[in-house]
Amino acid sequence: MQEVINGYIKYQMSEGISEERTLNKYLMCIKEFISEMNIKTVNDIDRLTHIDIKVKYTNPKRNTLSASSINLRIASLRSFFNYLEGMRLIKENVADRIKKEKVTHREVDVDVEKIKKLLQLLDDEYNEKPCYMTARNKMIIMLALFVGTRNEETREMNIDDINALTGEFTTHDSKFNKSRRLFIPRQLLPTYRKYLEFRNLVDTDSDKLFLSKSGKQLGKNAPAELIKNRSKKVGLDYNFHDLRHVAGTLSLMSGNSIEDTSKILGHSNCTITSQVYANHNDDMIKETINNNILLNNLSEKVINGLTIGV
Repeated sequence: MQEVINGYIKYQMSEGISEERTLNKYLMCIKEFISEMNIKTVNDIDRLTHIDIKVKYTNPKRNTLSASSINLRIASLRSFFNYLEGMRLIKENVADRIKKEKVTHREVDVDVEKIKKLLQLLDDEYNEKPCYMTARNKMIIMLALFVGTRNEETREMNIDDINALTGEFTTHDSKFNKSRRLFIPRQLLPTYRKYLEFRNLVDTDSDKLFLSKSGKQLGKNAPAELIKNRSKKVGLDYNFHDLRHVAGTLSLMSGNSIEDTSKILGHSNCTITSQVYANHNDDMIKETINNNILLNNLSEKVINGLTIGV
């Protein structure tokens, strides 16, 4: 398949593609598709129907990706399949039959009281049954909520990635070959250090920071399913992307600029951040990142429980 991909790259370059970055994004999506669909030869693609692709590839991503991200994958496949059809390597560009997702920036319910209940729920689950799994669940959701980590980044984190003293770490997203530098808020560092005590007791050969019950790397949708399940219990309808939206909203409400928030969330440019968070104005920007609005609204009992009770 690499020879076919190389031919596609040469063709796109000869066509004078407007942005090299666009081609790189397409290539990352194409490689992801080939890997997840277990494509070995062009004949494997030729045998696929658009239903196959929707059921096995694009539709499952609704749990973890935004509509725009799914549409990027559809556009990538349309472009690649169009090349394959033009070279008479496949009979039909079935990707053209896949409708793009409707892009709507739905209002995410950033209800601080309900989010506090979500955190309290996680703490109660741990206190009722102190173990690696309940400690893990709390840490995954806290990183998504306060740092804005992605589903895939959560799965890819290694146990040595985070500096337990400073909270500094670099995330890795193998699907898009992306890395970004982040920090755990200082208020949550004791929680993370306590979590490591549980993690270090797990009998496993895996270096991943977060593991399944069987000690293996988390499944593709495991972090997303965790967030969806726990949020429903407190009256919230969150997927993983929604929790990142909450992280961005809290960042702006806590005093960060659009530029800084864009870097925290790992957006490719500030325009994306500005469009999504256009309703946040200067009147809402009052505090700094170390005075996160949600952390400051947590009661002393809750914050102590989250820090000490992990």
